[in-house]
Amino acid sequence: MNFKEILLSGNSLPDIDIYDMHAHIGTCKGTSSLDSSCDGIYKSMKNIGIKKTVVSSISAFTADLYSGNDDVVAAAEKYPDEILGYVSVNAHYENGTVDEVKRCLSKGIVGIKIHPDHTSVPINDERMIPLYEYANEKGNIVLVHTYSLGGVCELEKTVAKYPDAKFIFAHSGK
Repeated sequence: MNFKEILLSGNSLPDIDIYDMHAHIGTCKGTSSLDSSCDGIYKSMKNIGIKKTVVSSISAFTADLYSGNDDVVAAAEKYPDEILGYVSVNAHYENGTVDEVKRCLSKGIVGIKIHPDHTSVPINDERMIPLYEYANEKGNIVLVHTYSLGGVCELEKTVAKYPDAKFIFAHSGK
């Protein structure tokens, strides 16, 4: 059996645990998913042998930051051994960065998600500095969408300033 056949059969790879570090609850234009609800993600994980998945909410960036993050908290509470969560941040909200991170981390969320394209807040925006400082102080995971070389270069500068935060560059490979 090859890798694809093993996963599609619902079996895990021998001696390998699979962790999905970037999944979404909900959909938006340009994305598709058979069932991107909390239960749908859990079922998909079981079907293809993923041990743990870290999710964020599409609606946190496209509709309502707080209710979207609450959906992530609820998913992590429903499946605490399988689903972990990222708190999404948006500097356009009055308390949409450090306060929102503290609120969600206190409820068991494990990392932070930044989406400069959906929020129209550049990676190096001065309103993001307190968030980076907090993540650096606490050693938080920060997943950042970086669709372009420019985004990668901006994030590279940010990473150099905050060496104790653990940055994940999403969508930055070829």
